[in-house]
Amino acid sequence: MSEILNSMYKDMVKEINVLCTICKSNSSEDCFILPCTHVFHINCIVNTYINNIYENSLVDYIQNIKCFTCQTQIDIASIFYISGKYSNILKNMIETNTQSISIYENCLSELNEKLKTIKTNNEKINNRINIYTNLINNLLSN
Repeated sequence: MSEILNSMYKDMVKEINVLCTICKSNSSEDCFILPCTHVFHINCIVNTYINNIYENSLVDYIQNIKCFTCQTQIDIASIFYISGKYSNILKNMIETNTQSISIYENCLSELNEKLKTIKTNNEKINNRINIYTNLINNLLSN
């Protein structure tokens, strides 16, 4: 039922900017409509409920997941749907961050090469300074 509600009302939620009861944001990105028709962000639901997962048995945990607004029991299908969506969100975040890390590693590698060049040039300059200093000292001593 939740999947049907979410597919039917997703566009409507984007248009009317419903506030998430948990974070009070009106962003409709990755939101979820519970069977009781209240709307929440998937991240908000997961982050709020994940803190309680180890306090009881899994059965008790699942049976105690309720809507924040009306306290209606959230059905198991909705819980699995939310879990699947959250897994996809995390997977996408990991892929994006992995790509970002790869880009930063390449940038760091380029910077490291530039630093090596600067160090080499600095050594050459210092060598020339020493040569010129010695030349000047020799000329002055004569």
